[in-house]
Amino acid sequence: MEATSTTMGWDRQRHSTWRAKKKPATLSYESRPDRHRKAYAQSLATRKWREYEQAFFRVLENQVRVPEAVIPSVEDEVQLEVRFLGNAAKWERDTRYVSSMTDVVNHPSYEEIIKMGRTAPRRVLSLLLRDMKENDRPWFTALAKIAETNPVDPKDAGRVDRMAKAWFNWGKKEGLL
Repeated sequence: MEATSTTMGWDRQRHSTWRAKKKPATLSYESRPDRHRKAYAQSLATRKWREYEQAFFRVLENQVRVPEAVIPSVEDEVQLEVRFLGNAAKWERDTRYVSSMTDVVNHPSYEEIIKMGRTAPRRVLSLLLRDMKENDRPWFTALAKIAETNPVDPKDAGRVDRMAKAWFNWGKKEGLL
């Protein structure tokens, strides 16, 4: 006797009809109830965002190859900023009551900041400018030594507010602020 689908107790035609009846019809966005529209829109947005994000990272992986040695790590930047802030605080504390500008500029912490600027000039210049803006510390000599330029007009020498303004304008122009 030949085995058929009906002799096994399973009718393919009835089963496929039953599945078709149980399968919910796909609703268009407009025909969905309001409570479902928001969830549908969110899921659609999430799905589109994931597709966009995956495509974006595929492009980046294929086109942009930057050696990891070129990219400074976040830890290095944080360590640099901590060293800078420590030296700046020690310099300010030790030279608060010193009247000689030569002694102020020749302080070991000040010189250490200038050395830091030779290894990471753009980062240290931006730290100096930001600190000068926030704490009013006179970093003019350090800025000039690290940047190897002096945007201050000679007639403004000694006028701290104009000197600071010149350096801030220079920093904005160079993209440091």
